Amino acid sequence: MDVGVGSFLFASSLTSKQTLAVNSRLKTIQKTLSSTSPLLIVGFIRLLGVKATDYQEHVSEYGVHWNFFFTLASVSILFSLLQIVKHEINIVLGIFMLIAYQFSLSKFGLSSYLQNNDRSNLLNQNKEGIFSLFGYTALFLFGREIGRAIFSNKERDLANWKWMSVKMGLGSCITLLLGLLSHYYIEQTSRRMVNMAYVLTTLSMNLLLLSCLLLISICTPSTENVVLVSINHNGLAMFMLANLLTGAINLSIKTLYCGSLLSFSINLAYIFLLCGVAVVLYRKRILIKFW
Repeated sequence: MDVGVGSFLFASSLTSKQTLAVNSRLKTIQKTLSSTSPLLIVGFIRLLGVKATDYQEHVSEYGVHWNFFFTLASVSILFSLLQIVKHEINIVLGIFMLIAYQFSLSKFGLSSYLQNNDRSNLLNQNKEGIFSLFGYTALFLFGREIGRAIFSNKERDLANWKWMSVKMGLGSCITLLLGLLSHYYIEQTSRRMVNMAYVLTTLSMNLLLLSCLLLISICTPSTENVVLVSINHNGLAMFMLANLLTGAINLSIKTLYCGSLLSFSINLAYIFLLCGVAVVLYRKRILIKFW
């Protein structure tokens, strides 16, 4: 899960409309507010559902009221507000934001504040979700520029794609090394705080994945992967369905007491159901989008 949330945000940054479009900044902000409204609505629905059903939750993950849907919406809004600068310096902005945030964690006591149990006011109740936005936004900035590099590649010949795959592999090695140095010499990796080590290792894993997927695409016949295309067709809807299924399973079964065979069977059925729904929706050309 810790890898998943960072990877989901990174993947969304690669193909976000803000990455692909060349609109004016005001128009970008307006579109962002419109496109993030479903995330905010779903976030509030999830909040009410969790509280109403007394669903198990660890407040140390995001806070008392915060959840990942609020994070996705907030990062997208923050990114659109940051577009007062030219996109060429987004990498620099991301590095500066990440260093400043880590410095606050390590030197100004922010790390201790985020790890204490004080929930005396609304900010303290949701401090993990709010302050982790700095780390997630830095990751989004990095992903945005990587996405821009991919989609602005006009020379789509084989040699060019091979070189891009090599560059992503090298980037993965560099960010992994920096992540390990951050983990051992600055602060241990923490998804709860989304610190420097977490951002760098998440970036490294996703760059490696992109590099491998690109190499596979180069070395294999050009055929459409129906499952991947189907999930991408309704990405947010499938993410929501996966969350609902997870909640339904946790409410109906004591998962901590499940044996290996039952656990494997549940996961297998879960995967087949998700992929099956995604493929059917894609085959029927049904797009679940109400904004």
